[in-house]
Amino acid sequence: MDLDTLVGEAIRYYSAFNQSYPVSASMLTASAIFPTADIASQLITTKKVNWQKAGYTACLAPLYGIAAYFSMRSADLVPTENMPSSLQPLAKAALGPNLWGNLFNAFFFVNNSVGEKSGYRFRELCNHYYSIISPNSSSENYNQSRSSFLERLKEEIIDYIPRREYLKATIGTFTFWNAFQYANYSYVPLELQTPSTLAMALGWTVLLSAWSMLGSRKINQGVDSTPAL
Repeated sequence: MDLDTLVGEAIRYYSAFNQSYPVSASMLTASAIFPTADIASQLITTKKVNWQKAGYTACLAPLYGIAAYFSMRSADLVPTENMPSSLQPLAKAALGPNLWGNLFNAFFFVNNSVGEKSGYRFRELCNHYYSIISPNSSSENYNQSRSSFLERLKEEIIDYIPRREYLKATIGTFTFWNAFQYANYSYVPLELQTPSTLAMALGWTVLLSAWSMLGSRKINQGVDSTPAL
């Protein structure tokens, strides 16, 4: 079997798997893309790899894959029936995955800021999110039992988002990603729209990870403590 045939068969099986098990395929694809992007961004920015950080990203990758799938399918909820056909893909992109993508970016930044602070221990991340809904859980920054839910949300979520880096990611979402998703919804088969997005996300996540490392360190050093949102 020559290389062209092998690649063609691989694409065919991958497409069939995506069509039959779209969420699982998205999780598997993300599990390959996000740790790879994390390692690449570390090599670019620090010339070395923190394997605990890469493992931390690998633990989160399936969740990122689920988020990517449902973000892509959110375009199906955008009412485009009365729009010109040429504008429908752009409306789906802008009001679907790219709108939700800004929340994903915030989630990504928070996870990495908490990871930077905790030494990239996944259990500490779980405890961090649990502290938001549990007023009786401990916190080193303030007395949880006396703080309101909104105060905990601000201190445990918003204050962990680096303002400048998040702004860059938002600009990228509304420019580059709108253009890409327009083409994606226009020309890519339905079963390959999420995989193509995740594949493009490899390069984007390298950049996002680099911004996140910079922003996380500034937050944990007290340099950028201003809320991002």
